[in-house]
This record gives sequence, structure tokens and C-alpha cells, in this order.
Amino acid sequence: MRLLLPFAALCLAAALSACGGPPKPLLSGHWVRKASMNEDRSWIGMAAVAGKIYAIGGMVGQLGNRLASSEVYDPGRNEWRPIARMPTARSSTGTAAVGDNVYVIGGYAESGTTDVVEIYDTRADAWRVNDMPLPTKRFDMAIAAMGPLIYTAGGYDAGAMNTVEVLDTQTGRWASLPPLPTPRYAFQAVVVDGKLWAMGGRNDTGATDVIEVYDPAKQVWTRGSAKLPEPLAGYGAVLVSGRLHIAKYDKHWALDLKGGRWSVLPPMLTSRHGLQLAVVDGFVYAVGGCATGDGNLYDVARNEAFIVDSTPVP
Repeated sequence: MRLLLPFAALCLAAALSACGGPPKPLLSGHWVRKASMNEDRSWIGMAAVAGKIYAIGGMVGQLGNRLASSEVYDPGRNEWRPIARMPTARSSTGTAAVGDNVYVIGGYAESGTTDVVEIYDTRADAWRVNDMPLPTKRFDMAIAAMGPLIYTAGGYDAGAMNTVEVLDTQTGRWASLPPLPTPRYAFQAVVVDGKLWAMGGRNDTGATDVIEVYDPAKQVWTRGSAKLPEPLAGYGAVLVSGRLHIAKYDKHWALDLKGGRWSVLPPMLTSRHGLQLAVVDGFVYAVGGCATGDGNLYDVARNEAFIVDSTPVP
């Protein structure tokens, strides 16, 4: 599935009451090229465990061939190596790490949308299947782990979905939660102060900039006080050092969680969508994705790291 989305000219600072010139960034930095993956791939599953980044499955080619191959990146050695192949080749999965295990949930397989849940043991380099599949099959969902619980929100299967389900990795069992207020897919979720932020995405009305927040203690969704800088889907997102980084194509922003202010930062060296971001030792890595060129789309193995300058911008 390929998403090429137009950008809307929206205000970059959610805390401001009126749009003006771009605010001064709260930090500065630059991107550097790191070792590329062994294979081109977009719409991958990704997780960081014990200082290493795992790129799981994905798709490649104009026909969207699904991948079972996976690989791990060691930032210290700046090298990728193959790991055990995922039992079910698929893209657009929900992927999250709990302890030493990487959970790969749902996604789009060669046979279509799937409910399979497979677990990769990073210590044993081995896969196993969870006895209880995803209750509602879907792909392009948002996912985030909070302790032993993995939250899955939204996604796509014949239309944008508002389904929210949580997996207890200690029991292997699923439970249903209150639905998303805004159905959507191709979006991201992060955990901020014990709450789940569901950000952006796409539905029948187009891309959205909405951020909706789930409070597990109260079991309710509310509209976030912040919103994305512009409507976004098929982007990467990660939290690091009190800031939320998001990147897609030639856009890269960071939200200061304490001040509620977005900054415009240098873009990735390779413009792309359908990528993932991960953080190791304070560095943001942008991995894989789908780029444009000569009127075509092509999947990339690119891996780039954002280095924050030592002196914050005044």
C-alpha cells in the first residue's frame, strides 16, 4: 500500500493563537548517513531492544511483495546482520518490544489482512506464535507498549477503524478498550506520562493532525491539547529526551513536551514515507521507507541518524 499525501499549510506551533513566522527551534542538529539495511524495505515493523534496532518484515517492489526477512542493527559497530525469518511474511504490522521480546501483531500478508501475533526472542534468535491472535484483524494500526501491556489502536481492513485492543504479554490474553474517537490508519502512538497518544493518520476524509489521548486509569479518550504540525500519515515518530520527533519526506519536527512547542528541524537526507524512527543512546534513527524518483516509487534500505548539537539554540 503506497501513501502519497499532500501537505496542508498549517501553523507549526500549536501553542500559538495565530500563525506567524516559524518559531526558533529549541535545539539544532544534523543528519548523518549510517550503514544501510541489507534489503530495501518499507512499511516495516521496528523496535529497539538492549541498544539494538530490529527491522521486521515489510514490503518491497511496485507489486508490494511482503517480506519475512528481518535484520538487526548494532549502532556501536554500525552494521546490520540478518536474524531468523518471521514465520508469516507481512508488512504494515504493529510492532512493540516488551523486555527482550519483540511482538509483531497483525499486518498485511500475501493472503491479505491478518490477525497473527508472532513473538521474536532477541536472545534466542527464535520466533514463536502467540496462542491468542489479534481479536480484530487489521494493518497500519498504531501501537505502543506500557509495561507488560501492548496497546493497538485503529488500523485498516476494508476501511479506517477505531478499534482499540490491549494485549497482556504476561497472560497472552487480549481485552477490548473504548474505541478511538477518530477512526484512522497509517499513524503512530507513543506513551507520555503513562498515557497513550494516538497521533495523525488517515481516514475517508483524508489525513488528520488530531492527537487523541487515552488514560488507562480512567479508561477514557480525550482530545490532546497539542496537534501535529500538519495532517500526516505514513510518517515515523519517536520520543527522546523530552521531545517527540516526527519525520516524513522533507519534513522533520520536534515537540517539546514540557513547553508544548513544535520546532522545525533539518530534514532527513533521504526524503521518504512509510519509514520508522527508533532511538538508541539519545540518537534518532530513520530506517527504511518508500522514496520517489523519476515519477516512480521505490523502497529503500537507508538508515540515517539525527545528531543533536551540543549547544541548544537560544
